[in-house]
Amino acid sequence: MKKVQKLKICDWTLAILLPIVLASSIQLEATSSSGIFPIIFHIIVALPFMCIIIWHIYLHFQWENLKLRHAYFVACIFLLSYQG
Repeated sequence: MKKVQKLKICDWTLAILLPIVLASSIQLEATSSSGIFPIIFHIIVALPFMCIIIWHIYLHFQWENLKLRHAYFVACIFLLSYQG
C-alpha cells in the first residue's frame, strides 16, 4: 500500500472519529462525568483517535530529524499552554 493510500485511510478514519470524540467530550462536560459508561466510552473512542493522530503525523514526516521535530513539538506545546 502506498503512502497516499495510507494517508487517505488515516484521514477518513480521523474524519469519522472526530465528531464521535467531540460529542463524547461535550457529553462528559455537560453531565459533569456523572456516570461510568460515558467515561469508559470516551476512553475507548479517544485512545484510537490519538493513535491515528500519531500515525497521521508519522505518515507526513516519517520521523526525519527526530530531535528537530521533538524541539518543535515541545515549543508548540509550550506556546499553546502559556497562560500569561
